Amino acid sequence: MRQLWLDCSGNQSVLRECQALLDGDTANYGAQGRLIFVMGAPRAGASAIAKALNAVAVRQDVRSLALGEAPWGTNVNLRNHHLRSLQVPLLPDEFWSNELSSRPYEAVVALRGYQAVLIDDGHDYFRCNKSVARRNFDRILQLTEFGAKRQVFMFGLHDILEPVAIKAANAGIEVVRLALSPMPNDEQYYNFVNRLISRYPFSSDMDRPFVDIGLVHRFSKGRVGLTADVVRDICSGLVLI
Repeated sequence: MRQLWLDCSGNQSVLRECQALLDGDTANYGAQGRLIFVMGAPRAGASAIAKALNAVAVRQDVRSLALGEAPWGTNVNLRNHHLRSLQVPLLPDEFWSNELSSRPYEAVVALRGYQAVLIDDGHDYFRCNKSVARRNFDRILQLTEFGAKRQVFMFGLHDILEPVAIKAANAGIEVVRLALSPMPNDEQYYNFVNRLISRYPFSSDMDRPFVDIGLVHRFSKGRVGLTADVVRDICSGLVLI
């Protein structure tokens, strides 16, 4: 089932901030682009925001490149994943090169004039060996250097991405941090859980499972993504808590 964004999510305000940055006047920042980190605890909902922001970009004709899901297999080379996301024929020698730049592919990027790059699961590019992580960091800086003032969004785990944000700021990049906070156990949370449940096609109220929302909150600690996972499992009959 395709998961649509719910505006009652506790992450709605962060999505709104991301959208404002995506829509922002490029005259308001310097010669380089911004590097925007959307960070939280595991299952805080960063990937859902990445998908929702990409949908916003498509609707508003913002030229963006979404790197999509986590790196495939054991490949955590950001350059390779970036090239693959261009969806153009790939030259094997170029693809596996450790060089940061490649003229044919950089020409594609320049001609398309991407205004934003969205990197989901950005932490995966920095919990690898030091030499690969260093190349990935250099690639991120390179993505902000083009004359189009491209904005690079990185979504993922705070503990891993915060040191990257500090290092980028020290390198002179304009860094924006957006934190994903857990939802309190209040009326908005109850509304969020009930809206999640309403996504599932129960034939009658008798078939609708009983969900102890307070217990869901205690188990998920209010994390948006984990809450959605728990509700999915309950409604699929996979778990009772």
